[in-house]
Amino acid sequence: MFCKICNKEINYSKFNFFRHLNKDHNKTTKEYYDLFFRKEHEGICYCGKETTFKNSILGYFKFCSGKCSNNSLEKKEKTIQKNLKNYGVKVSSQSLIVKEKAKNNNLKKYGVEYISQAKFFNDQVKKTNNENRLNRLNKHIQKNNLKLELLSCDKDIYKFKCLNCNNLFDITFENFYLRSKNDNIICTCCRPINYSILSNEEKSVVKYIKENYNGEIIENSKKIINPYEIDIYLPELKLAFEFNGLYWHNELNKHSDYHLTKTSLSEQQDIHLIHIYEDDWIYKQEIIKSRILNLLGKSESIYGRKTSLLEVSYKDSEEFLESNHIQGNCVNKYRIGLYYKDDLVSLMTFGKLRKNLGSCSKEGEYELLRFCNKKGTNVIGGASKLFKYFINTYKTTKIISYADRSWTMNNDNTIYDKLRFKKEYITKPNYYYINNDMRENRFKYRKDVLIKEGFDLNKTEHKIMLDREIYRIYDSGQIKYSLEI
Repeated sequence: MFCKICNKEINYSKFNFFRHLNKDHNKTTKEYYDLFFRKEHEGICYCGKETTFKNSILGYFKFCSGKCSNNSLEKKEKTIQKNLKNYGVKVSSQSLIVKEKAKNNNLKKYGVEYISQAKFFNDQVKKTNNENRLNRLNKHIQKNNLKLELLSCDKDIYKFKCLNCNNLFDITFENFYLRSKNDNIICTCCRPINYSILSNEEKSVVKYIKENYNGEIIENSKKIINPYEIDIYLPELKLAFEFNGLYWHNELNKHSDYHLTKTSLSEQQDIHLIHIYEDDWIYKQEIIKSRILNLLGKSESIYGRKTSLLEVSYKDSEEFLESNHIQGNCVNKYRIGLYYKDDLVSLMTFGKLRKNLGSCSKEGEYELLRFCNKKGTNVIGGASKLFKYFINTYKTTKIISYADRSWTMNNDNTIYDKLRFKKEYITKPNYYYINNDMRENRFKYRKDVLIKEGFDLNKTEHKIMLDREIYRIYDSGQIKYSLEI
C-alpha cells in the first residue's frame, strides 16, 4: 500500500505501517486515519460521546458503549425482526412459547411458576435492598461528616448512635432523609419530638411576614371568625395564616373538621386562609417562604412570553419539584417547562387518569399533577402557556386536577379558573399519620399492611394506630376541577 503523506509504498502489515508513520512522520495510525479517511460525524455516538478508535482499516466504533449499542434504534429494530421471525411477536417475553418455557424451568428449579413467588427470592431482594440502603446511608454519613454511627436496620426503621450525646435513637428513612436534606439535627435525642417549640416555630412565621410586609398584622384574634382563633391576619390583603403544630392539631386535640371549619368560615368573609403545617415549616421552609412572598406580591416577575418552552427530562423535573413544590415529586408521563436564560423557571406535569379516581383512563383524558414556579419567581402567563401547549400537542379531550384547600381558596379567582376549569366538588378532609415529627401518607398504614406486620386482625386500622400512639391529623380537603375540551 502507499502512504498518503509521502506516497511511499509500504509492505503492509499493521506493525510495518505503524512503524513507518511513527518513525518517518511522527504520527499515530489514529492521526493518519483522521487526516485522510475519517468521515463527518464518525467517532461520535448518538448519545454525543466520543467512541474508541479501532484501527486504520475499520476506523472508529459506532457506539461508545454496550449500553448505547443495545439501546440504538438499529439494534432494537434488528431484535424486533428476529423476534417476529422466531416467535411472531415484537418482544420475546410476550411469546406463549417463551412464557411456558420460563414457567416450566421455574417449576423445576424452585417449585413455583414465577420466581418472584419463591420465598428465597423475596428474602434475597429484601436483604439486597437493605444492604444497598445501608451502604448509601454510610456513604452519606461519611460524605457529610455526620456525627452518627449506623447500628442496624429493621424494615424501614434505622438505629443510630449519636456521637454528640452518645445516645441510641431510632428514625425512619423518610425522616432521616428530610432532616439530612434540610441541614437539620438528625438525632431525635438532640432534636427530640418536642412540642414545646411550637410557639417558637409560629413566632418565626410571624417574624418572616413582618420582615416582608409593612401593612397591619393582627395576631391571635378570635374576633374575625368567632369563636375560632386566627393566628395571623393581614386585613388589607384579606389574607390569613394558621400554624398547625402537629401535637396541638392532631386528633387528640382537634376534631376531624377543625381545619375545614376554619377554612370555610374564613371564605365566608372572603378571607384567604393558608394552613402551614409544622413539618412543612421545618423541612420545606424555603418553599413556604417563597409562597408567602408570592401572596404578598414580593416575588420576582418574569413574563411568560420571554421564556422558551421545552419538554423536560424526568430527572430534571424530579429535582425541580423536590426543590420548589410543597408536595415534591410524583410519577408523571408528560413534563413541560419554561426556561428563562437557560434556567428552568416554571414546570407543569401530567399523567393518565389513575384507576382509583373512579374510572379507567380513556384516550385523551389526563390529570394535571403538578404546577409550580421556581422559588422566589412569578412567571406571568406561564401556566396558560404551558397548559395551551399540552392541550394542542397531546390531543386532549378531558383534564382533571385537585387543589389543596390548605393553600387554594374556594372562589372564582384561582389559577384553575384562569385555565377555564370547572369546579366539580369538594372532598372531605383527608388524614395523615404523625410518625416522629412529620406527617406520613395514610396509604402506608393500610390495615392489610398492618396485618402483614403482625398486628391484630380483629382491630381496625385506626385502633391499631391509636394503640401505637401514632395519631391522625386532618387537612381541609381538596377541590376537584375538570375541563372538557
